[in-house]
Amino acid sequence: MHEVIRTINGRQYRYLEESYRVPGLRTPRKRSTYLGPVEPVERKRKVGIFGVIDDLVRKKHDWEYEKEKPHEEKERIAREDAERERTARNNDLLSGKSITLAELAEVAETQGAFASQGHSDSQADQSLGDAGETAS
Repeated sequence: MHEVIRTINGRQYRYLEESYRVPGLRTPRKRSTYLGPVEPVERKRKVGIFGVIDDLVRKKHDWEYEKEKPHEEKERIAREDAERERTARNNDLLSGKSITLAELAEVAETQGAFASQGHSDSQADQSLGDAGETAS
C-alpha cells in the first residue's frame, strides 16, 4: 500500500492505493481509498453587500452564543468550587489509613451526586483513583 496524490478539477486529493492480483488476469488491479484533500478547502467568501451581511450575521451569532452571561458565570464558578471541595474531602477520607462506614457512605453519596450531575462513571472512578482507594 502507498499514498497517491491525484489532481481532479485543479484540486489535489490524497488516496491510499493497494495493488492486488485477480486469478486468471494478467494485469494487477488497484483498490483506492479516499483520504481527503491535500490542503483544506476554504469556503468562498461572498462578495459585495451579501458578504458584508453574512459577516455581520456570523459575528452577531458568535457574540450571542459564545459569551457566558454574568449570572451563568457565577453559577458555574460556584459549582466548580463546590466540586473541588467535595473532591478534596473525598481524597482526604480515602487517603487515610482507615475509613469508617459513615465516611465511606459520605464518599459514595458524593460520588452518586457527581454521577447524577451528568458526569460519567469513568470520571467518578478517575477521581476515586486519584485519591488512592485505601479502605481498611
